[in-house]
Amino acid sequence: MKEFRGHLRQVDEVAQVVLKGHLIIESVLENIITLGLYYPQYLQDARLSFYQKVHIAKALCLRKNTVATWKLILAVNELRNAIAHSLSGEKRTTKMEQLRRLCSVDGILDFDSTPDRQVAEFACGVSTAFLAGCEADMKNLRAFVDAYDPPQKPSESEPLLELFKQTHTAPTGTP
Repeated sequence: MKEFRGHLRQVDEVAQVVLKGHLIIESVLENIITLGLYYPQYLQDARLSFYQKVHIAKALCLRKNTVATWKLILAVNELRNAIAHSLSGEKRTTKMEQLRRLCSVDGILDFDSTPDRQVAEFACGVSTAFLAGCEADMKNLRAFVDAYDPPQKPSESEPLLELFKQTHTAPTGTP
């Protein structure tokens, strides 16, 4: 019980940043996917994993499918999973180092001596900013598609019902 209380009293700033950052990233991924689909309601019950959402969003984002930020987003997810499934340990350390390496871009940025919390903030911030750009692109594409073919209300499908009735009625007249 003492160990339990100790863990609850301790504020893990890295975990806080990663968990909240992950939630924000996932929310933007869901927005991108929703904007890219004609009938997003059919995916609501699909229980897609974060990994699957990343790959669907990657497939939808115009000319951004090869950007290295996708690897960073997946690394944030891997660190989140390590944090969510253990209080500490080697796996968390390994995933944090992976994130640190991905943040260090070709010697331009050096995160070797940067505290873990700041590395996590940077990774989540870069990921969110990148996805916000993808989301803006998807909003523009959605506006274009909706202008070309506005969404129909259920009552607008009634002409199809009338056409069906006209083509499937019993012939009248003399035998």
